[in-house]
Amino acid sequence: MKALVKHFHSPDVDPPTGIVDDDAVLIDFFAGPADSPGAESFSVLVCTPRWVTSELVQGQVVDGRHRLFVERIDLDAVQRHIREYVAQLDEPTWIELTDKIGRLGKWEFEDYRE
Repeated sequence: MKALVKHFHSPDVDPPTGIVDDDAVLIDFFAGPADSPGAESFSVLVCTPRWVTSELVQGQVVDGRHRLFVERIDLDAVQRHIREYVAQLDEPTWIELTDKIGRLGKWEFEDYRE
């Protein structure tokens, strides 16, 4: 089974394209099975070294999970990276695909329990 990124959104930048003069931008991307409608949400924080440095100065331990580190925030390049990452995945089931996609962005159902 293959996955496809179907849409991008950002609460920080609308539309989430081009070069942004911020140090961190949250990007939501919606991915689903390539051969059917529907998608689920994954979120990733795109951040610059300056953002990481500011977090470290405040005494924080910075966890890299669900973060992409870039020299400058070029959202077109970020979208291309995310699309290419998702497109190269191939797993037997959607759940297995979400595990792999979830290594890049936080899946909306991560840690969900019935």
